Amino acid sequence: MNSTKFVILGGAGKIAKYHFEAIEKVGGEVVAVIDPKVTTYFDKKWYKSIEDYEIANPPLPEFFVICSPNNFHAEQTAWALRYGDVICEKPIALSTSELNWLIGEESLGHTKVHPIMQMRYHPMLAELHKQFKEIPPYEIDLDYVLPRRDDYTNSWQGDDRKSGGIIFNIGIHMLDFLIWTLGYPTDILVGFSHYMRVYGILHFYKTRVNFNFSTDPNSIGRRVLEFDNHPINLTSTLPLHTLAYQDIMNGHPLTLQDIKPTIQLCEEIRNYK
Repeated sequence: MNSTKFVILGGAGKIAKYHFEAIEKVGGEVVAVIDPKVTTYFDKKWYKSIEDYEIANPPLPEFFVICSPNNFHAEQTAWALRYGDVICEKPIALSTSELNWLIGEESLGHTKVHPIMQMRYHPMLAELHKQFKEIPPYEIDLDYVLPRRDDYTNSWQGDDRKSGGIIFNIGIHMLDFLIWTLGYPTDILVGFSHYMRVYGILHFYKTRVNFNFSTDPNSIGRRVLEFDNHPINLTSTLPLHTLAYQDIMNGHPLTLQDIKPTIQLCEEIRNYK
């Protein structure tokens, strides 16, 4: 039986290693990488650009995987949709207008986009999703601090125009969980916003969420969700990307419509005045 073929765009980046591992775990095969930098994860067919790949005219894979910097996601996804299905890292789009454009591009053909929001597969969050659906807590304190050094700040990830800022780069994971579980917030209050930190309050139908996202290098790392005096440590070494890939391979992927509210909320917080 032939394995499912994948081509990875942005295969030299740090996030790509999780996709290489997930593809291997689901029995797939990476047949090519497109990236201006040489990847340390892959030693077969490598192309410096999309143009080089098209000129080579290789056999098309079943899936293109987008692991590039955030500002390339929408453009590269739209290109890949012409040839096959697309698996894309978060955030996929840096605005609702960009996402709506992708939804329109997807509707033109028979190929689909499968977003990766791997924190939905975190076992603690999956359990809280079920619990909060039945009995929403009165208040949640969300403290998500990932200290980052100069190599992060000086890269595309520290550039708000390329990454979408801390909300699209870090906060999107937990905002996606909140919307998936509690619906869209009825009110948003941002108390402080900086390229390294943002905090504020989200009001849902029955729940108030106090959130703090930070990449301050002088902070102590912690990923904690607390409700009713129950702190939940969200640090995980589990293969969450692999679980997401298994759902895709089994015909149960997320869709662009599924993540549209998440992109909208990220955009509202980012542009809050």
